[in-house]
This record gives sequence, C-alpha cells and structure tokens, in this order.
Amino acid sequence: MRPIVRRLCAVTLTVLLTALAVLPATPASAAAASITGHVLDAQTGVALTNGACVYAWEANGGGIVAGTCVDLQTGAFTLDGLESGVGYRIEVSPGGDTYPTHMWLPGFPTVSEAVPVVAPAVLDIKVPRAGTLTGTLTRSDGAPAAGLNVAVWLADREEAFGVYTTTAEDGGWTIGGLYPTAYKVSFDCCWPAWAYGATDWAGAAVIEVAPGATVRVDDTFYLPATLSGRVTDAATGQPIEGVCIELHNVDPAGGGGYSGGCTDATGTYLAEYVVPGQFRVIFYDPQGRYAVAYHGGDDLASATVVTIPRGGRVTGVDGSMTLGATITGRVVDSRTRQPVQWVCPLAFAGRDGDHIPYLQQECSDADGRWRLSGLPARPTTVRLDGGDRYGVVWLYNAETQARATVFQPRPGGAITTRDVRLTAR
Repeated sequence: MRPIVRRLCAVTLTVLLTALAVLPATPASAAAASITGHVLDAQTGVALTNGACVYAWEANGGGIVAGTCVDLQTGAFTLDGLESGVGYRIEVSPGGDTYPTHMWLPGFPTVSEAVPVVAPAVLDIKVPRAGTLTGTLTRSDGAPAAGLNVAVWLADREEAFGVYTTTAEDGGWTIGGLYPTAYKVSFDCCWPAWAYGATDWAGAAVIEVAPGATVRVDDTFYLPATLSGRVTDAATGQPIEGVCIELHNVDPAGGGGYSGGCTDATGTYLAEYVVPGQFRVIFYDPQGRYAVAYHGGDDLASATVVTIPRGGRVTGVDGSMTLGATITGRVVDSRTRQPVQWVCPLAFAGRDGDHIPYLQQECSDADGRWRLSGLPARPTTVRLDGGDRYGVVWLYNAETQARATVFQPRPGGAITTRDVRLTAR
C-alpha cells in the first residue's frame, strides 16, 4: 500500500494500529482472512479525491478489529487480521467535504443499520456524494433565532446521531457531510420545535436529501406562549400581591398544566413558557388570605375556557378574589387531656362534596392547635386525620362526612371550633 499523504488518515491509522497492538492474538485454530476491495465514487467510478479509511467492527456491537486507509490512486484497501467465517460491520470514512462523513455498508448513515460482511470477501464500495441541509430560523416575533441548536434525526425512527450545529446571529445554519437519505430536523433543546412547524418528531416533515444535493429548511421558531392578567380584591378593587395561577387543561389527556405566574405589587402576573392548548384559569393565594377564584366563573366547571395558541401572547385574563375564611380548633387526647400534635385538618364541601382545593392547611402544633385558611364562603365540613394512632374523625366526633357538623364560613370571618377529644387506638 502506498504511503498515506493525508495527515488525517495517517493519524487515524497510527491510533488504530496502537489499539490493535494490545488486542489478544488470534487463536491458532482460527483461519486468518482478509476483506479487500476498492472505495470508489458512486458517480464517476474512480477513487475518491481525498481518499478514505476503512474499518472492520465486531458485528456484535464490539470495537474495531482492523482498519486501513485506501490507496489514493486506485482506492484499493486490504483489511487483514480477520477470522474466516466471521461477520464484520464495515465503516467507510471519506476525506474532505465531497462525501458523507461516515458510511456503513451496504449503504447507511448509522452503525445500527450496518449489515455484517463475512470474511474473506472482496468489495467494491460505491460512495455517494454527500448531501447538505441549510436554512434560516426566524423567531415568531420576526427576529433571527440566533444561538439555537439544530439537530438532524433519522426519518424512519426517532434517533439522533450526533449531527448538529448552532444557528448564527442571522439565524442561518448549515450541516453538510450527510449520507443521502431521509431526515427530520429539530430546533432547540429546551423548547423543541421541528421542521416544519411541528412540536415533536412524529409530526415533523420528512426531508429527502439526494446525493450531492443542498436542501433548504427555512422555518419559524415559535416563542413559548405567555399568559398575563391582573388580580384584584372583589370588595375594594385593589390589586392583590402574591396570588398565583394554575392552568387546568380542558383535555384530560392533554397535559400542559402550568403553576406559577404570581402577582406583583400591581396585582399583575405573567405566566411564561405555557404549553399551547385550552385552559381554565385558577387563582389561588398561597398565604391563605383569599379564597380560590376562577377566571369567568364561580367554580372550575363554569370558568371561561382560554385558548392559548402556539407562541401566543394572551393578555387580559383577570381575576377577582374574595377574602377567605378561617376555621381553627384544638385536639386533645381523650384519656390524658393532653394536646395532640401532627393531626391534620382537611375541609370538604358540605356533607357530600369533595375536598375544597387550594386551602392553607396547618396541622396541630405542640399545643394541639390546627388551622384552615383561605376557605370560600360555602357550607363546609372538616375532617381530622390523626394518623395510625388516632385515625380519622369528622367534626364533631362523627364517623362519616354525612354525619359531620356543617360550618358556614363568611368572607374574612373566623370560626373557632370546640376542642375535639381523640381516642387512641
């Protein structure tokens, strides 16, 4: 074989030979074999302009067994040190930009598709010209989408194989050296988008890349949707600071719920990175000052449905909240009359309703005192959970919700219950 003139191939071969020197010797009983042939341009049938290196990999997913670089004039190669009757995955790495960076026989871009070649064998490997993907990514607000990741995926399965770049200041990008086949393209890593206008791999467009072709993939990168509004006191009209929102997806299987976007001193909130969809908006007070409220309705079922489009900036989704009520009490041991700690209260709607959401719950302290705040002005029953030692009891000492005492909280009011005696099990 003639000396390798390309520094890349020389370095590659040196590393390869060093690795091969530490491989265990072929057992004496194994017949030695070679895989020989030529690496040629699929279009012209002559040797590749900048040569190529050829590697034999273990077929079972192991490492490199043999490697060499081709004769620059003829494209000839010989892979020695192989075992007769054993299959090897063959990789070709051409030099320069004219051909794909990698190719696996009989003609694929990734190792998982390679078909083993059984030694000994004679191969004429036809390498196609590389394809190129290029494009410009523009944000949905019209500005260039600079500094975003662009990755190439296989079109027939959701597999990225390390081919990526980053958009320039003008949103432009180019990825060359691709094996000609069908691909999909994704943008960004934290808020992914797929060409063209898709949100996942399944919905992405299949982009065919022909040998030697340059395919443009211009697309719009939609900014995450946002939702904003203002929350005020229903009685005074004054802004409320520290109220947070939650989005409830109309589609039970839709996901995309959001919690956060708490109000500032002006009562204004901004929810960022909202997943597109149809939602009902819930306002709740983590401090327990106000009862839960719903945009456009008195409860979740009657709340107004807000449509949040992809990349949309939805404004004016306001809320009005009423002061919440408070129910407090104390629990003691029925035998010792001593306060019981870590008994937790939970409020329910009347004698047959579900638990009331978005309350502030304080379990009993060392003095046996517990607290529920942020209660709406509606009939309420209270359940106390004393854990394994005391079990569950409804106020006052009822075994079921249907028999529990019904309290009537008022906006901003406070109810103090009488002491509840818990009997240890």
